[in-house]
Amino acid sequence: MREILHVQGGQCGNQIGSKFWEVICGEHGVDPTGRYTGDGTSDMQLERIDVYYNEASGGRYVPRAVLMDLEPGTMDSIRSGPYGQIFRPDNFVFGQSGAGNNWAKGHYTEGAELIDAVLDVVRKEAENCDCLQGFQVCHSLGGGTGSGMGTLLISKIREEYPDRMMMTFSVFPSPKVSDTVVEPYNATLSVHQLVENADECMVLDNEALYDICFRTLKLTTPSFGDLNHLISATMSGVTCCLSNPWILVMAIISKALIASLLVSLLLVQLVEADHQLMTSASKGISPLKKIACGGACAARCRLSSRPHLCKRACGTCCARCNCVPPGTAGNQEMCPCYASLTTHGGRRKCP
Repeated sequence: MREILHVQGGQCGNQIGSKFWEVICGEHGVDPTGRYTGDGTSDMQLERIDVYYNEASGGRYVPRAVLMDLEPGTMDSIRSGPYGQIFRPDNFVFGQSGAGNNWAKGHYTEGAELIDAVLDVVRKEAENCDCLQGFQVCHSLGGGTGSGMGTLLISKIREEYPDRMMMTFSVFPSPKVSDTVVEPYNATLSVHQLVENADECMVLDNEALYDICFRTLKLTTPSFGDLNHLISATMSGVTCCLSNPWILVMAIISKALIASLLVSLLLVQLVEADHQLMTSASKGISPLKKIACGGACAARCRLSSRPHLCKRACGTCCARCNCVPPGTAGNQEMCPCYASLTTHGGRRKCP
């Protein structure tokens, strides 16, 4: 099984991560105590549960997660939460001073003192994996711990595991919903580290999340719980093919990301082509008759008095082209398509 090691850092990252684990537990039928409580009629929930969980004694499933922060308050809130008892107690690594929204404190001073303890937990979890696929990190780029210490941890993991993939879920700050003045500086310093050390970075924009709550969900006063719910749903959708035994099996590798982008572009092109066919059919024009224009046509189109119209016919002349508008002198000799053009609705169209 190809396992994934989950890391969450800072107040924002830990809140998002805890919400993510609630969603994952619901998908796999795991209750807040770590026991499987599915319907038992299908093994699909347990078939790839090892991607995110370690099986402990007594039939309990423990998340393969590392939780870190420079202050104990966030860890206490997670422990007292509904799924606080499902995590391994040794995987809680936290300090006492906090970063104070200072990237340098998280990256060079306070975070540097705590990073060795975090790396020890990461090594222990990685050594327990049969075939570690990669790491996923939840953090924010506007604060001090998630941006400073989070990028420090990513660079350290990259040094120790250069052949494993690194995927981050990074919450980017926005000027319209900013809490502190130094958020742009923290984000700028963090983005440089992400470009160097992360393979995939899922951008989660605060302003876009608020727009979704206002315009789509029709929430007048969205809370952080609403935003975290949106992010957890996004994370679950991105990683669903990793933790579920479906036909579409995806690994967090560069080829898979490129393939998914190519498929998305292909789908967009197919939708646009279908829209053009429907539009042409509704006008009574056959969209299947096409005439190939040669390179000479493109050269002559550049000399045309109306090149923006004639140029549309170069390469492929289709039913929607207006390359030879009526009443334009001289264009008849410039476009070879003119010989086969017919008048349709007062305009010359390709047959």
